Amino acid sequence: MVSNLRLFIMGLALILLTNIAQADIVRVYYDFEITDRQVFAVKNYLDGELKAGDTLLFYICSPGGSVTASISLYDYLVNLRSMDIKVYTIASGMAYSGGSVLLQAGQKRYITPSTMVMVHPAYCHFNNWFDEFLYKLSGNDEALVKTNIILTVLYVAKTGKSIEEVRKDMSKDTWMYSWEAIEKGYADGLWEGEHNIK
Repeated sequence: MVSNLRLFIMGLALILLTNIAQADIVRVYYDFEITDRQVFAVKNYLDGELKAGDTLLFYICSPGGSVTASISLYDYLVNLRSMDIKVYTIASGMAYSGGSVLLQAGQKRYITPSTMVMVHPAYCHFNNWFDEFLYKLSGNDEALVKTNIILTVLYVAKTGKSIEEVRKDMSKDTWMYSWEAIEKGYADGLWEGEHNIK
């Protein structure tokens, strides 16, 4: 419990220390696993920092994490548009799993040249076959199916690809170099610095 609290405080401190507000540009560097606590900290911080007319540069270097936390932060970032806030997402290093979901939240989605993106279906980890059997017996696997539908719709809307194409990408771990992610529609272009902001 203490180590979880320490990680949470370190993550919050990282957000606070690495954000540099300049005029109307707010930068956030999200470089950790996506958890409910981290997402809560980011939302809480941004609620106090952003105002109408601001531009948010949301840098992502994440191995993924909780799918529900990823979707929650995605929805939050997308809804910032209703406050007249421009959101740019920039994948730098890695945008795997839930990190690729966060990348889709930007009005403009950029990727640095050496970054990789990975998409795959949502899934649960089980310690043994019996736990998996009990999970399926309980009917909870319906939630997993519905979560994958949400992710498919999200990727279809942002990539412009067909449902079949996105399902194929999500049928397994699909790894993409930066240029492949751009070609497949998971990013809009290469990040070459803040002159990309328009």
